[in-house]
Amino acid sequence: MTTRTIKSYNTLTEKLEKLADGTKIHSGDESFPTAINEAGIRQLKSDIEEARGLYDVAENNARIKHDEYSTKLDEANEKYTRFSTMLYGLYGKKNQTLADFGLSPYKLTGKKGPRTAVTSPGA
Repeated sequence: MTTRTIKSYNTLTEKLEKLADGTKIHSGDESFPTAINEAGIRQLKSDIEEARGLYDVAENNARIKHDEYSTKLDEANEKYTRFSTMLYGLYGKKNQTLADFGLSPYKLTGKKGPRTAVTSPGA
């Protein structure tokens, strides 16, 4: 499988153009292969250029749709965060009613036992 970068595309189209030019010049030579003809090479180059153009348009459209999707995803995430903060404020951070909204109440205990208020040494 060959790489499909813009560099490989440019290199191949240049090679095909030179091949077609050389074929035009030397096709009259008596031992020149009949399978190689200028029209076929130029058509091959044209087909590749057309396919590349369609690919670029599709890639650009996909990029636009991805940007739209990302924007909508970010907006939805911001709204969800705002709504969940409102619900925590309404019901309190430890209320079990939050589970009805798919939110987890803040834990009453941790791995090391019940949570206690931390006092600073100077207090």
